[in-house]
Amino acid sequence: NQPSYGDPTVTSTAVTLTWSNNGTGATGWRMLKNTPQGWVEIGSPMAADVFSIEDTGLTPGAYYAYWLIKDTAAGAVYAATYITIIPPAQAPAKPAFASAWGGSGQATLTWQDNSSNEDGFRVLRYVGGSWVDVSGALAPGTTTFTDTGLAPGQYAYWITAYNASGTSYGPALISASVY
Repeated sequence: NQPSYGDPTVTSTAVTLTWSNNGTGATGWRMLKNTPQGWVEIGSPMAADVFSIEDTGLTPGAYYAYWLIKDTAAGAVYAATYITIIPPAQAPAKPAFASAWGGSGQATLTWQDNSSNEDGFRVLRYVGGSWVDVSGALAPGTTTFTDTGLAPGQYAYWITAYNASGTSYGPALISASVY
């Protein structure tokens, strides 16, 4: 009998595939993955009592296909069809624990990077009734920015993390007094 798939568990970068034997005679299992080079085996051949495999390092939003093979003494028995998944794309986690302090003509901001999938950060300053990007694109992993050339006064900031899936706005607004 052909094996059948269970419901896959999918995150933005991994999938866990499960299956049922649907019969007897399994001596082991193999999982194939469709790649640009064709169908290739992932992992090692699995024992007859194993009914799941995890594939990691997936790209969010990309298409993946898997095909299960049941090994028997009589030969290979393929699942009736292959299973496809598309890992969900996710916006980065928002920055946290932001703080700011003012100095002579400048404000320095710091924050905690809470994500591993950001393309970068932006620091927004409230100017004349709207939020303006004052930092440009900051590199992934950045946790500090100094806004310079400021006149004395109070300034409000908002820190964002972004990637192709969206923008996450940091904690409550932070402010700095510049002298």
